[in-house]
Amino acid sequence: MKNYVISLATATDRRQHIITEFGKQNIDFEFFDAITPNYIDEYCTKFNLTLANTIKLSGGEKACFLSHVSLWQKMIDDNLDYIAVFEDDVYLGNNAHVFFNDDNWLKDTGIDYLKTETFLQERKLSQTIVNLPDKRTAQALNEYHLGTAGYILSQKGALSLLTYIKSLSTDDYLPIDQLMFDNYMNHQNALPIYQLLPAVVAQEFILYPTQNTMPSDIKSSRDERVKNKPKRTLLQKIKGELGNAYRKTFGKFSRTLINFQ
Repeated sequence: MKNYVISLATATDRRQHIITEFGKQNIDFEFFDAITPNYIDEYCTKFNLTLANTIKLSGGEKACFLSHVSLWQKMIDDNLDYIAVFEDDVYLGNNAHVFFNDDNWLKDTGIDYLKTETFLQERKLSQTIVNLPDKRTAQALNEYHLGTAGYILSQKGALSLLTYIKSLSTDDYLPIDQLMFDNYMNHQNALPIYQLLPAVVAQEFILYPTQNTMPSDIKSSRDERVKNKPKRTLLQKIKGELGNAYRKTFGKFSRTLINFQ
């Protein structure tokens, strides 16, 4: 397994955290220098994307988007069978090395797209269970599960995502995690997205919400953008509250909590 951690070249503290965290389990990895906002136009031209023109995303969100896309392209250019992708504020679960030091366990599963991360939320999953090492399993997601801090792609998975991303118009762009782990699922040629259970990757703000030693610039810019969104109408608010109430009442019977272990 080739492991890449997307990280700004200047993020010294975060990089030291990753060196320590991965070192605990002797997991080999490489840092992949994250793209910065001043290179957005250059990379959009390289990948023939109109992302630079959208007003929906902040500069930080666009740069994050392009960092993931660039890594998928690198995988294809280097002809790698599988890559595991991480962001630089993650913690790893028990025996994570079983999944990230080797990729033979994946080759007979038919899995091309696996989410190794959790937001510690309940999600709808398929009934088909794939048995994996370390007494873990995988089930296909039947609804969104956001976050791009931990996932594995086969080359087929990377090609599928690149094809999807390149098909988007300017108005279609959303934060990369929403496209990868929500909108993509409704794409005509989408591959199943499997969820590792229990997950072995989680971000600091999920596991330790009061710790905040690695505040996210992307999250801050997204929060600011959301805060400045036009206010919903009364009817939209009512519909939203009714939907939330329904999910809380009935959704729990059909959802599985994605734990971290």
